[in-house]
Amino acid sequence: DALSKSKLTSLNVSDNKIGDEGATAIANALLDSPLTSLNVSRNKIGDDGASAIANALPDSPLTSLALGANEIGDKGASAIANALPHSPLINLDLSYNYRGMTDKGATAIADALPDSPLTSLNVSGNVLGDESVIAIARALPRSSLTSLDLHHNNKIGDKSATAIANVLPNSPLTSLNLSDNKIDDEGASAIA
Repeated sequence: DALSKSKLTSLNVSDNKIGDEGATAIANALLDSPLTSLNVSRNKIGDDGASAIANALPDSPLTSLALGANEIGDKGASAIANALPHSPLINLDLSYNYRGMTDKGATAIADALPDSPLTSLNVSGNVLGDESVIAIARALPRSSLTSLDLHHNNKIGDKSATAIANVLPNSPLTSLNLSDNKIDDEGASAIA
């Protein structure tokens, strides 16, 4: 209730017990708030809360959004993906939503990258595999991403590493994290 009357540009309410109802209240406040940075990581936000925040993104000044370690699945990730091309967001953290976010949600994010101003994407600690990482790789040369974090997804292997390696020379990436995955010598050689 106070956000629209405040001068806050940054709000960190991570590591609490905020659920979909609280996320929806915050989303409604974003429309009249000067917030440019919001961290609601490590809460209990699911698809409904993520969708509410996604709906507010195009009409808010938010440039940085951290939604890591919540309960967001493919539906919430897809809602955020739909909002990306219409929002000023440049930093997005969807890490460790491992209870629900899979290749489907991450592929939706990948499809939105070429039309989005996003420069930093963190989708580490989810259940992503070759399908979504190859989609992200295809989007990289047409995106603004300079930082991509894919660590600790457990299904990312040589096929994904090779797909990313093939587009690295044509992408704007300056930082790439592929640690704690299933990449073997073949993927390492492709990246090298």
